[in-house]
Amino acid sequence: MRLLKPLPFLGLAACCFGLSPAQAQGLQAHLQQRLTELVSRINQPQPELMAPFAPVFREQVSASSLEALLADLRTRLGPCRPLAQAPGSTPSSASVLLRCERGIQALDLSVEAEAPHRINGFFVRQRYGELSQGF
Repeated sequence: MRLLKPLPFLGLAACCFGLSPAQAQGLQAHLQQRLTELVSRINQPQPELMAPFAPVFREQVSASSLEALLADLRTRLGPCRPLAQAPGSTPSSASVLLRCERGIQALDLSVEAEAPHRINGFFVRQRYGELSQGF
């Protein structure tokens, strides 16, 4: 099995504490939107690959590196969709599980606290296999 080189998780650099509940809820909506965009890029190549990513992310990760990672995920996992989400360490971040055709993939995702709320952190974690029904 080929191991992936994890991408740097840059989301913790932005401080998001002290937000009102409405602001935190708004960030969650933007996080969901960016998660949808990321999953669509995992499922199939996109012409504007780097569009949803913040400049701080683009400085750390090249388009070719990101495309190689997404292509590897696509090949190993097949089509994916969001399965579950847990709060991250800031209101603009989350840990996510994707249900894919060939397993469950864990990842961390973070977006900018300020508009346009682009992805500033994306870290691929371990892949899970499903348990049999009769374990």
